[in-house]
Order: sequence, then C-alpha cells, then structure tokens
Amino acid sequence: MATIRVDVVLSWLILCLCGRLWTSQTPADGVSTMENVLVTYMDILLPYTDDPSTPHSHRQVRDCQPSVHGNRTHEIFPASNRSNPPAAEAKLLIYKLPERVVTGHFTVVHDPLRTLSVLEPGRPGGCGNSRLATVEETSKAAGCLYAQNAGYFNTHTGQCLGNLVSDGRMVQDSGGVQNAQFGIRRDGTLVTGYLSQEEVLDQFNPFVQLITGVVWLLRNGEVYIESSLTAECDKTQETGSFRYFTEVISARTALGHDAEGRVILLQVDGRTGESGMSLFEMAVFLKNNGVINAINLDGGGSSTFVSNGSLASYPSDECKTDKRWRCARAVSTVLCVHPQRCHPSDCGAHGVCAASGCLCDAGWTGKNCSQECLLGFYGKGCNQTCSCMNGGSCHHVHGGCSCAPGFTGKSCEECVQGFHGDGCNLTCSCMNGGSCHHVHDNCSCTPGFTGKTCDEECLPGFYGDGCNHSCSCMNGGSCHHVHGGCSCAPGFIGKTCEECLSGYYGDGCNQTCSCMNGGSCHHVHDNCTCTPGYIGKTCGEECLPGFYGDGCTQTCSCMNGGSCHHIHGGCICSPGFTGISCEEECLPGFYGNGCNQTCSCMNGGSCHHVHGGCRCTPGFIGKTCEEECLPDFYGDGCNQKCSCSNGGSCHHVSGSCSCSPGFTGESCEKECLEGFYGDGCNQTCSCMNGGSCHHIHGSCSCAPGFTGKTCEEDERSQTKEQEPKTHLTERTWLTLTIILSVLLLLSLLALAMQLCRFSLPTRTGANYTYLPLTALDGGDSNEGGPGRWDRDCSTSLELI
Repeated sequence: MATIRVDVVLSWLILCLCGRLWTSQTPADGVSTMENVLVTYMDILLPYTDDPSTPHSHRQVRDCQPSVHGNRTHEIFPASNRSNPPAAEAKLLIYKLPERVVTGHFTVVHDPLRTLSVLEPGRPGGCGNSRLATVEETSKAAGCLYAQNAGYFNTHTGQCLGNLVSDGRMVQDSGGVQNAQFGIRRDGTLVTGYLSQEEVLDQFNPFVQLITGVVWLLRNGEVYIESSLTAECDKTQETGSFRYFTEVISARTALGHDAEGRVILLQVDGRTGESGMSLFEMAVFLKNNGVINAINLDGGGSSTFVSNGSLASYPSDECKTDKRWRCARAVSTVLCVHPQRCHPSDCGAHGVCAASGCLCDAGWTGKNCSQECLLGFYGKGCNQTCSCMNGGSCHHVHGGCSCAPGFTGKSCEECVQGFHGDGCNLTCSCMNGGSCHHVHDNCSCTPGFTGKTCDEECLPGFYGDGCNHSCSCMNGGSCHHVHGGCSCAPGFIGKTCEECLSGYYGDGCNQTCSCMNGGSCHHVHDNCTCTPGYIGKTCGEECLPGFYGDGCTQTCSCMNGGSCHHIHGGCICSPGFTGISCEEECLPGFYGNGCNQTCSCMNGGSCHHVHGGCRCTPGFIGKTCEEECLPDFYGDGCNQKCSCSNGGSCHHVSGSCSCSPGFTGESCEKECLEGFYGDGCNQTCSCMNGGSCHHIHGSCSCAPGFTGKTCEEDERSQTKEQEPKTHLTERTWLTLTIILSVLLLLSLLALAMQLCRFSLPTRTGANYTYLPLTALDGGDSNEGGPGRWDRDCSTSLELI
C-alpha cells in the first residue's frame, strides 16, 4: 500500500534492537492479572469514566445519524474467501507524521471467515470468570499466527464488555448496548456499526465472530468519528473526556475491512499524550490505505501485537518489578489469525467453523457435527446426562424424555393413568375418573366421589374433593355431590333455596301472591313490590297522567299535549307533533298521529301539521290546492280582483296582466304605439306613403291619393294602366300574325270584287254582268271610252 512506508533493513534491525532493550521477553515479566502491574504506571486510555458503553437505545442511535444513511445503522460487506496461503500478511508500520514517527503493525487477513477468531482471555470461559491474560498467553494456547488485543474490559473487575461471539458461541449479550461493533456472520458477511439486540441474536444467519469497540472510525470510506461521537456520547462528554479520548495521541488498535472484503488489523505503538496517533489520524491513515469500514478497539497500554506467540509491539505500561522495562498488559478478548482449519460447509448443517475446528450445535458431535449425542447424553458438547427413567430415552438436543409404554412424567417416573405396579402393567380399579397410585392400587377420587374404588357419591349434605365440604342448601334443598350447587324443593328458589318462587309467599311458600302486572310479593307477607309504571296495593293501577317509572315518582316531560308511557316515560305525542318530548311539529309534508301521514297538497301548498288541511300558495285554491284562481281573480286565496282592461287577463298568482293583441300598459289600457300592432305590440307596421296600421290586426289605412295593401300604389298612375294588358307568347303572336294576314288578303279580294261588279256594264253570255260606269263614279258613261274601264277591270281581275 502506497502510504505504508517500510524503511530499509537497517532501520528494521535498529527498531528490533530497541524493542529488545525496551521490552522484557521473560515470562516472569508478563502479567496475568491487573495486580501484577503498578496502576500508577499503567497507560490507561478509556473513553468513559466508568464503563465504555453508551446508555443510548438503538432507536436513539438511528435517529442521531446523518439522514443520508436512512434507518440503517450498520454496513454489510461480503468477506474475501481466498483460500490460497498465506492466511494473512503482517507488515511493520513506520508512518511519518509532522514532528513524530509512528510505528506499529498492519495485518491483512485474506479469508476472515476461516482464519480469524475472537478469543476469550486465556481459554473459552475466560470472560465468564472475569479473567485477564496477555495476548501472548491467549494466542499460544490457540495456535495463532498473528494476534492483537480486541475489546474493552472493566479495569476494576476484569469483566469483558459489550457483545461477544467467539467461534459461533454467544459468550455474552450486552442487552442492546450501542457501541461500534464488528462481526462476521455464518455466510461470510462482514458487519460494521451499531446493532439492535434482535440483530445480534439473529439465528437465521448468526454471528460466528462479534466484538464491540468504541467509536466508528470509517463508514463507507469516509471518516465517521463526529457522527459516532453523537451516537455514543454520554454525560462524560460534557466534561470533555470523550473528546479528549478521540484527540489525544496514544497507542491504538483498530479493526476493519477494505473494498476486497479482506479484514484489516491495525496496531499502533505509543504512549498517551507522548506518542502514537489520535483517532482522527488513525482514521485518515486507514482511509488512505484502502480501508472502507473500521472501528476503534481498546488502546493505550492494552495495545498489543503478537506474531507466532511472541510479542512484536512496544507496550507502554512499566513493569512492576523494574520500571526500566515495559511489560505487556493482561487484557480481555483477542483477535486471532490462525491457519485455515475448516470451512462452514465442512461442519454441515449442525455446526460452525471455529479456530479449533467445527463447533457443533447442541445435540450434535463428531468431526463434522453429523452425529447425534450418544444415548443417555444431550445438549452442547453432548456432556449433559439424561434423567429419563423406566427405559425412557431423551432428545439429543434439549433432553426431553420419550417414555416407554405405560410410563409418563417429565422423567418417565409415573405410570400412565389407569395402570400401576411394577412395570405399570396392573390395571387400576378406580371408578368415576379416579386415579390409582403408580405403585399400589390406592385410589385418589375425583371431587364428589368416595369409597375404596371411588364408586360412591358423597353422602347427602356433603360435596367436593374428599366429600368434606358441607352443603348450604336451605328449605329442604339438596346439593350436587361434585360442585355443591343446590337443587331447591318445590316453591323455593335462590342460590341456597332461601327465597320463594315468584308468585308465592308465606310459610312453606304455599300462599299465592295477589300482585298484578308483574309485581312480586315478599316471601314472608303479601306486600307487593310493583314493577315500574304501576302502583296500588296489588299493583293494579297505572301511574297517574304526567308520572311514570318506579313508584310512579318520575315526572313526564312531554309537551304539546303529549302523554308519557307509565312504565318507561316515553312520550306519546298528540297528532301533529314529534320528538323525544313532542317538542317539534311534523316535518313539512307530513301530519297527523305519529307524523306518518303524507300531505296531499299540490302546487307548493303546505298542510297543517295536525289535521293535514292544505294552506295554498297564492294563485291556487281547492281542497288540495289543485285549481288555479278563477278568471279575473288572483293572489292569496284568489280574492284579489284583476284590473286588466280591453279583454286582458291577469296571472293567477301575481295578478300581472296579459294584454289582448293591440293593447299594452300595466292594465292593458293603452293601444299599441304608432307603427306597432298585434300581440304584445311587438309587430312592426308595413304601411307606406303616410299610411297608418290598425293597432290590433295591422291592416293599413292609406293617405289620400294612395291605395294598396300597404298603400304602395299611386291612384293617378293607376288610370293609365286600367286597360287590360295581355301578355302573349312568341308562338301566339306568330299565329295571330298569320291569321290577320290571311284575313287582310281576303278582305282586299272581296273589296276588289265588289268594285268590279259595280263599275262594269252588265253583260249577257259568258255569265258576266257589266255595270255602267256611271254606277261606279256617277259620271258620263262615255267619258274616257270603253277601253279604259275594261283595262282597269282586267287589271283588277288580274290582281285578284
């Protein structure tokens, strides 16, 4: 790693020599209890005054953390599982800081699930005995390749602190104490952070290694100390002791992992206030060397690193025997890196892999935990002896007995009910549920029975267990032999038959009560106790009106003429009223008794709440308001006279006039304005040339000189146009032209013939008649000569 600076071999040799001069390696100088070290010379570095455990709950820790982490108070990461040797690599650390050089050890564990263990001090059970031991002592016994101190402990009692799981064995549960923790689960998951008690005790994927420190150094590659101070602080932070703990330079120990899932062990040499690292410097160093999650472990004089059973670090505690030397402190738990001994799969489903091999679950044994405990043994390590008797066998896990036939009991010490004697093969003679002793045949009877075989009921007057309870039944009553309940004689009742049956009284309860209406008489005399709602010597009278209830002493609260029930006081309302006290009229639309009759009023009319008579709205009349007002009347009760004139009609509700065509005004008293006519006077007149229209039907009255429907015609121009005009078609004109032309020719021909007949002389022969010329023009017949006239006639004939 880039920031780890390992100097040349010469520097290494010098440091080793200094270490030999500074540290005693003799067993006599080692310590096993706190008393072997002078307390005044101990380098004790504690985060809290009394106990390195936060008083906060897991919920408080969760609520205190930055919101970016949500509700998750720990981080999980898959562990590296490289199986190729070496199991781990430990390097000497020489790290230069301003004004000082830091030394220590940086160890990388490649397969943490199979090669890293949390060990109790000395041997298993060390925490339970509050024992302390040096890291050398603990590591030698476990065969560790590398080892360094781990969790905190009580410096006065030696008690291990925090949650602790060692090789799959729950050593102690802190009860939810919230300090930074680091663990490995059965599936190889690495867990860093704060854990709830439920998460610590999870058995679905349990922890196989778990250690508790103080202060979460790195979280997801970022320094997390300030947030951790908030989560883990207690009252001592107010005095500055916890802040001092994080900032002072001292010997330190840390545990974490990198992005490859390899576990990192860091041990830093130093002495509090003189040399070493602060927590902030250690967190930055780990971050720069690829660590992403890490927690701080016990430091100061506890900081120790051992390689192959030998001390390799530089302790800060002075030795008791000679203060010139430094001695390793006896501590509690130890982190042990050991050779790969097993894999979780090697231990099957009933064990976990530990430093010493498979650690079997309760009830299982064998190299790979595949064998149940031998017969007669059970539990963890199969070292608990079964207590089952009479041939019973115990369960290999929890030791519960499976009894042989005929036996029962927690340890199979009793016969099954109904049997007794040697081997429980004799049948009991006890009856009525009685049980016999498993050795002899003496019966233990159930309550209510007695006799040698429990075949007899208790004698009269006794009942219960052993028939030694006396009955308390009176008046000739008998009690049940089992539970003592009384069966009363005729005429008696009560738990002990102390009272007469209802309806009877007197000596022997043979006199009949005269109480009526459910009243009861005293069992000695005939005085009646009336039921609520009744009074009188024999309870034959109901309460007087206005009263009800027990003794008829309660006053009714009914209103509006309502009467109350003589027993319970409930109001019986008069017709038209309702409510608890008859204080309300019927709802609109209902009337009558109980307000359950529906009104029949129409057109918005309302009915009377009592008798249902209709109260009509203005404009309506009739029994059910079904009729509008008669013509010329309107309003409330239809008794207002309309004022409409000229044939107008008024509205039956408001009395407003609807005018006949041609009239307007509030009372239709006005004709339409000039230029308008008809319904509502909203039709416009069409009369022209000064004509005026009628206000009703709109017909025009024309001004002088004009005529027409709308006075659109001038009379002067009308005379010129009186001749009829015939409009003929083109074909008609052609026909008429031809006819007229023919008639004209015929007329000319006839004229010509007439002229000729009158102008020529009359001739005989050839059928001609000639007329004298004088007949035509009255002149001389010889004038002009005969030749001219003949010519003219000939000409005329030719023309014709």
